[in-house]
Amino acid sequence: MVQNEDQNFAYANTYSEDYTYTLRISPFSNMNLNVTGSKNESKSSSFSIDPNTSGYSEIFPISVGSMTYTTIGISSLFQDISKKNTSTFLQLKKDFADPLDKNEYYVQKFLEAYTLHSVGDLFKAIPLPNWQWNMSLEVGGKIVQKIELSNSYTSLFNTGSYQNNIPNTDEEGNEISGTSDKHFQSVTITDQFSPLLGVGLTIFDNHTILSNYNFSRNVVFGVANLSLAEVERNEWTNTYTYTIPFSWKSGLFSQDTEQITSSIVLGLNVSYTKDVNTTRTINEGNFQLVSGQRVWTYRLEATMNITKNLVGQLYYDQKMTSPLISTIYPTSSIQSGINLQYTGSATGQVSQSRAHVVCCG
Repeated sequence: MVQNEDQNFAYANTYSEDYTYTLRISPFSNMNLNVTGSKNESKSSSFSIDPNTSGYSEIFPISVGSMTYTTIGISSLFQDISKKNTSTFLQLKKDFADPLDKNEYYVQKFLEAYTLHSVGDLFKAIPLPNWQWNMSLEVGGKIVQKIELSNSYTSLFNTGSYQNNIPNTDEEGNEISGTSDKHFQSVTITDQFSPLLGVGLTIFDNHTILSNYNFSRNVVFGVANLSLAEVERNEWTNTYTYTIPFSWKSGLFSQDTEQITSSIVLGLNVSYTKDVNTTRTINEGNFQLVSGQRVWTYRLEATMNITKNLVGQLYYDQKMTSPLISTIYPTSSIQSGINLQYTGSATGQVSQSRAHVVCCG
């Protein structure tokens, strides 16, 4: 026990709240829709109690917290952020014309500009739904036999760590009117279509074509200096596979000749990715393209089960990168070779051997 009667007593409290909702809809046997939403909020507060004052007054009260919830940012997506001004950025400049320090007000306006949320109180916002949808169609035609479609969207708003009870006073100790008691350092909105549209085709039983277009965006709003840092990615992938079934006899890695039922899987993958990273300051209107690139990737491969335990693969992989800023040179790389993978039947151990050629330009 502390013998000093003048010693302050410390008090701390932690609170958290987490809730989610899920809705699963299957209007047809070949169609599924999952709708989800979530909100997580945590707070912790602490202060000291002065036992020498009437009513045990609080000394140095402080409270910190964080909050995350699902939202919908479609209204501000698919803008060319590599340009100096976007419609969303111009709207923010208009909303932030008032030079007063309104920390929470700025966060609310940022959320309203980039999402479908329009709230008077940032902490009373209802989490908006995200979704995952897929559908499969058995066509049964002579050429196309099956079609698969998919779409998935997630969006999160994250306040990061904020702090309460920071004195809202000027240098002379006078209270500043209109300021907020919640102070944010930075907040983030993350959107992701994975995929925005996915299409799968099954042709002639042994042919498969998959095409996916993915899109993601991450926006960090620096509340202290009213800056925006945006990272955007567009990705388009196309995969074609052709399976050739066959059977043969082999005594490799076994004492007796055995009948092997195997297949050769031929694959072609073509993908395109564009990454853009920019920063902006809202008041000054400064803009900088920090980094960015366009990447084309081509891959050819042939995979075969040589025996029950041995898998072989031939592959050719080429990658070409074109930067979006002039300080970085374009690059190209080529890899090709053979992969052999052997799985021991008794122990289940896997050993893998690779022989490849690498070329860069």
